[in-house]
Amino acid sequence: MRRGAGAKFMPNAVVFPGGVAADPDKLLGPPSKIAALRELFEETGLILGQKDSAATSPELHELQKRTKVDANNFKLVSPFPPVDELIEWNTWLTPAGYKQRYMTSFFLAGCDGEPDIRMCEEEMSHYIWIDPKECLEKASNGEFILPPPQVYELTRISQIPIEKVRKYGNTTHVLCPQLVEWPDGSHISGLLPGDHLYIGKTDFRSLHIIVELIRCFRGGQVSSITSQIIIGHRTSRHRQAHSSYRIPQESAICRM
Repeated sequence: MRRGAGAKFMPNAVVFPGGVAADPDKLLGPPSKIAALRELFEETGLILGQKDSAATSPELHELQKRTKVDANNFKLVSPFPPVDELIEWNTWLTPAGYKQRYMTSFFLAGCDGEPDIRMCEEEMSHYIWIDPKECLEKASNGEFILPPPQVYELTRISQIPIEKVRKYGNTTHVLCPQLVEWPDGSHISGLLPGDHLYIGKTDFRSLHIIVELIRCFRGGQVSSITSQIIIGHRTSRHRQAHSSYRIPQESAICRM
């Protein structure tokens, strides 16, 4: 989905459906998974595991609008959300130095075909069903703006047979890129576990300590928890730079 041009955070970027967890989410099940399912419904009108959607049902369209206003209404849409159908895929923490930092959980989910979408036009301007490799190609040639986590995760997904995705879900570690500015100021590199100069678990007792040290030195704070659901390293100051490369899957699930 493409964010609207007026979005406060990353306008025009192509992102997965998702958003911030709400207090009512914890009443229906694991908050991050419920948030992912609720935001999927709010932004697309889709209900995981059901054929009907806000695009085909006037009643669900009305509930979509009501849920957008009050997250409590999601229980009317899905009293028993199918959290078991979500594959825990990865968790990212916004790098230190940003005014707003988010702990974002990514999930995978399967669906039949390409169901009709009733998009939330308040937040998004376009949507598309697209193959991960094609999405990466469009980002590489400048047609799409893809945030770094989306580039990384789509690259991983594009390299794994669909029947094996559960094997490579990361449920243990948090990916927190560490930003390093080049000496000439032309680029900022986002370092990930396994990259040269990344301060990893071998240097500290735990990833938690690493994150706390980064907060201490940079003054960053984690502002909220977000969830995103996926259906289906170098950054320039001037434009996004993408490369065609393979990500070793053992590294991708952050075994440090």
